[in-house]
Amino acid sequence: MRVIAGIAAVPVLLVGWLWHVDRSIENRLAPIASAVAGRDVKVSCQGFFGELFDADAVAGHVRGDANGVPEAGLHLDRQQCSRLRAFSRNDRHPELECLASFDWTRPSGAYATTPCFREAEPTVVALLILAHEAYHTAGMFVESYTNCYAMQSMAYVAVELGASERDGALAALAFSVMLPGQGPQYGMDGCVRGSKFDLFPETPEFPSEIPVRPTLGKGGMPGVASGAVAPPLT
Repeated sequence: MRVIAGIAAVPVLLVGWLWHVDRSIENRLAPIASAVAGRDVKVSCQGFFGELFDADAVAGHVRGDANGVPEAGLHLDRQQCSRLRAFSRNDRHPELECLASFDWTRPSGAYATTPCFREAEPTVVALLILAHEAYHTAGMFVESYTNCYAMQSMAYVAVELGASERDGALAALAFSVMLPGQGPQYGMDGCVRGSKFDLFPETPEFPSEIPVRPTLGKGGMPGVASGAVAPPLT
């Protein structure tokens, strides 16, 4: 009977451990997302069993109420949370460090297919998705604009997870060359320094501020970042 009881306890311990791991990374990500959005934001990670039965394969989402006002919470799929957890546990990020060797003035095709860029891409995308969904909670739902604003928060996200400012800036720079090719809904060409989408036009840096700083919902729907009731989305 003791053997049976021991075997039965294994799944319970496993579920408890998985729950603890998920809560730990959620607690780590929440203040980062809040600083990007300019409001208190909760982060939830998809659970182990949720991933097993997930047919939608959505990397992240934010719900809105009947008037289109976003909730102060975002959800990430298990893959993105796992990548961000792994990123936060490492002192060095060679997949980003290698990007420093690129000549970023050349067309993106010159390096987008290189082993370095392909290795960096999952990390770059995970950092972008957290910032992207955080911006949705700030009331920005035009996907291309959201990508542009989120890109400008990527270095901050990376640094808060333990990366150097240089590596964070490299991640944002890598996404900047990916952005135009993200398709008609998510991509855009006008997200450049000095444009109306530049969140800090008073500085020469783009897409990352050096030293990095949170965007605090700048560019999002008026009122949402401060916690005020926002008008319905149109």
